[in-house]
Amino acid sequence: MKNDKSKENVDKSSSEEMVIQNSKDMTTLIDSCRKIQEQKQYHSITQIEFINLATNKLIHPFNNYNLKGFNMRQINLADFLVRDTIISDSDFTESKLENIQFILCKFNNSNFNYENFENVTFTDCIYDDNCSFSGEKQLKGIALNQNSIKFEILDQKNNWIINYLDLNNNVGYKLAKFIGKLNNLITLNITSCNIGEEGSKEIAKLSNLTELKIDNNNIGSEGVKYIAQLSNLTSLNVYNNNIGTEGAKEIGKLLNLKTLNIDNNYIGDEGAQEISKLINLTSLNMYKNSIGYEGAKAISKLGNLRALTIYNNYIGEEGAKEISKLTNLTSLNISNNNIGDEGAKEITKLSNLTGLKIDNNNIGYEAAKEIRQLLKNLKYLGNIN
Repeated sequence: MKNDKSKENVDKSSSEEMVIQNSKDMTTLIDSCRKIQEQKQYHSITQIEFINLATNKLIHPFNNYNLKGFNMRQINLADFLVRDTIISDSDFTESKLENIQFILCKFNNSNFNYENFENVTFTDCIYDDNCSFSGEKQLKGIALNQNSIKFEILDQKNNWIINYLDLNNNVGYKLAKFIGKLNNLITLNITSCNIGEEGSKEIAKLSNLTELKIDNNNIGSEGVKYIAQLSNLTSLNVYNNNIGTEGAKEIGKLLNLKTLNIDNNYIGDEGAQEISKLINLTSLNMYKNSIGYEGAKAISKLGNLRALTIYNNYIGEEGAKEISKLTNLTSLNISNNNIGDEGAKEITKLSNLTGLKIDNNNIGYEAAKEIRQLLKNLKYLGNIN
């Protein structure tokens, strides 16, 4: 191990403890980690910061030996990436974890205290039945993305106090039932969790929610009735849930919404008319919803809109005239709507636009030229053809 330089990167403070701080000497760092694993010279690590532990990089000595029986009680981890690693018989309950990403890791008989998490993400990880997540105090947030996680691991205590939870690409109604107990939740992402209509009933218990991403969950027009009970919502993503016109009627009751993504739900013109009741909307995504002229006419009443995505519908030239009434728009995606040259000219009235996508609309050279000349504030302009 290297030494000599002022306040060396690695400080052997006792025979049982080592501190690694802001190490710029990667050789020293790797040698130190290897000593911990191979020689078991040190009983614990007290602090490690700003180290990348990706596979085949600095994790190599750890990856070969795994992290088994590691005493993590006094460790503070910051700015870590731990990937493709088996972590067994380890105790993180008194460890502070900040800006940590665990990717493709397998946890066996390891314990975490979520109170000490700050910006911690577990992605594509697997946990055995002996793992636990626990805590008593309030937590700002945790992300458990695309994990093979059993809800029983999370549900060992019913007193989770948490404001933000990201569980996208986990699976099932049981997970929704667990989430329904987290009364303090303000922000929730359960994209692609397959909770269905029954899971929606559980989510509806979260009366404090202001932001919800429930995309791709097959909740249908019945499930969305439960979501519509969340009257404090200001942001809702309900993409690809087969809610149809009846579901749009329910969403139209959420009058506090400012942001709505209702893409790919085939709500039709009648559904668009229901969405037009949401007068506080500033951002609206409604791609692939079978919306024509009447739907565009209804949406044109939403004068507070700043961003609108309405591509892959069939509003036509007359619909474009209606959209041109939304003079506060700064971002518009109106691609694939068959608006033609005349419709394109109408869009040039939106002088506040800074971003525009208008491709696949049968627009000729002269109309395209007008767009470029008249919309002088554009910072982004997609293809025009």
